[in-house]
Amino acid sequence: MVDSHGIAGDRARRREVVEALTETSDHLDFALAMVRRIVGDQERLGELTARIREIETRLRDDRYYLAVIGEFSAGKSTFVNALLADDLLPTSALPTTGAATRITHGEEFSVEVRFTGHGIRYVYPSGRYTGADSPLGRMLAHLAPDTPIPEDTAGILRLLTADEAIAPSVQSLEVRHPAPALRDGLVIIDTPGTNARAGHTEITRAVMRDVADVAAVLTASTSPSPVSLTEFLTDALDPGQLRRCIILVTKMDHIDEDERDDLLAHVRQRFARMLGVPDPVLEPVAAEPVVRLATGRPLRGPEQEHWAAEFPRTVARLRDLMRRQRIVAVSDHLLRLLEDLLDELRREVTLAEQRLDAEEAELAEARIADMAAFVRAQHGETARLLGAGAQRAQQAVGGMAPQWWGYTRDEIDRALERANTPDELRAVLAEQAPELIRRGLPRIGDIVQQAVTGALSTAAETARAAADTAFAAAYARLGAVARPAGSDAVTVLTGHQLADAAMRAYENSVTGVTQQIRAVRLDPTAPKTPGARIGGALDQWFGGTRNGSQSASPGRIGFGGFIAKVADSLSSTDMTALRNHARTEMHQTLRTVADGLSGQIDEAVRTATTHYSQDVSRHVDRYRATYEATVAELVAEHQRREDILAARRILLQDADRQTERRRATVNSQRERLTHRGDFGR
Repeated sequence: MVDSHGIAGDRARRREVVEALTETSDHLDFALAMVRRIVGDQERLGELTARIREIETRLRDDRYYLAVIGEFSAGKSTFVNALLADDLLPTSALPTTGAATRITHGEEFSVEVRFTGHGIRYVYPSGRYTGADSPLGRMLAHLAPDTPIPEDTAGILRLLTADEAIAPSVQSLEVRHPAPALRDGLVIIDTPGTNARAGHTEITRAVMRDVADVAAVLTASTSPSPVSLTEFLTDALDPGQLRRCIILVTKMDHIDEDERDDLLAHVRQRFARMLGVPDPVLEPVAAEPVVRLATGRPLRGPEQEHWAAEFPRTVARLRDLMRRQRIVAVSDHLLRLLEDLLDELRREVTLAEQRLDAEEAELAEARIADMAAFVRAQHGETARLLGAGAQRAQQAVGGMAPQWWGYTRDEIDRALERANTPDELRAVLAEQAPELIRRGLPRIGDIVQQAVTGALSTAAETARAAADTAFAAAYARLGAVARPAGSDAVTVLTGHQLADAAMRAYENSVTGVTQQIRAVRLDPTAPKTPGARIGGALDQWFGGTRNGSQSASPGRIGFGGFIAKVADSLSSTDMTALRNHARTEMHQTLRTVADGLSGQIDEAVRTATTHYSQDVSRHVDRYRATYEATVAELVAEHQRREDILAARRILLQDADRQTERRRATVNSQRERLTHRGDFGR
């Protein structure tokens, strides 16, 4: 009669497996979409996509990966030998290997090994050379010169897993074995002993994270659930991985039948408390009787016969659980990849936020706090320097008008003294006096030009240099914090760069103080505006126009009137009186001209000072504008990065929520597919 309940149960389990496969496929699609959404770096995106594709390939892999975890003396090697029905792994040697041993199906017994620091892959047996003559044998002899190199593969394997000089150098080890138990796709991963060497925690963690579907955790019935084992498990595995562990209580043939149930209940309760896994899956087993049967050795009484007969049923239940848990394991690997990625990205965002906060604080400290006061200080320094320059210029040229008046007066007086007749006196007044007056003015213009240019240009250069230094220091402080992490870097001009640009603009825009000073030199063709040119007011003291000059100003006695006045007195034969009269009139005229000349020189100094002050002010203002634009750009860049980080944070929070929901789905899958009732309780 057909068991309808059994058929229905099988159908339900198959349906659950199909549903789990569908959900896992959806997890894969979600993972791909998520990494493409949150990972901007193309190289990193390629690496993560490749890892997801590897997990997808793992889903289509028909093999079942069983990790074997346990302390030395818990019967780990004996259990593996029982699965292989072969006395393959050494059971009495101290654990020395630092790598997990992967055991897969192969038509011939062989080993494949890589050593730390060597890229060569060694396969044994290989070719016609064996033992010490083989490539692997020579490598082993190099590692352990005093150790005999066996020729049989089992002996080679024992050296690789147990020899103290060789085993620690093993980086990876794969064994191919023709055991029937491996033929249907079972892959055994024998991890290093949990109480062996430092670094084994990471090896076990990597196996569970990347490879294993289920872990068989072995604990001896004679010393069950030691604290060292549970501490290792909680340190090496996360809660999801712990739920994929099956506790195998070994050496049950050493326990009396009437003590078994109490022992198993105690072990289950202890593991549940220590691992935080409620009602862990637990199975009693005795592997030594299986190995004894496989190697032709007699069993030791009914207890061993019982456990030897029970072992195939235990393996069958283990296979069934692995078949169902493999789907959960693939989803687990996938979600763990996402969780690790999200953790990493959160750390990156946090670090980026901290860096940005630090940069903003540095910028606030580095930038000029009160730009108006800073600029006022530069203008004040400019005024001080140019004021000192103007004083130097005034000191250099302030006495030029009196000096001109003195030597021009003396020359005219000498010319008047040489005139012995009224006609000669007329010639002095009409020809020599105007020429003597004009002759010294060009030199005065040159001297004023050189003195004013020298004093004020030097002061202006000093003022510009002071501004350069002040802004260069301010830019240097900005440059120390202007290092945006994004691809769009903010360009900060240094003070020297800006000074060079300002000088070029100055040279292009300023007509030059030379032209300005020359404008106040004697130039008969220049327009007579107040202060326009030194000596420009002379024509008004002489009648008529000269070289385009304007008519004499009203209210002044022109030179022609002066000659007429002198001519009126020429009837006098007293040349002394006439000469004195002419001298008095000329002295008054020269004094008036000298006063005007002095005013024009003062105006030249003031005009040049104003010009240089405006030029330096423009220099400072260009600095200010560029500096403020740079600061604004830095602030805008910081704000842009803040917005990016805020958006990234929101994206990660959404990814966290979705990943957490999927994690709950995977946990539910695990509970549905485990069927703890199929295992020993």
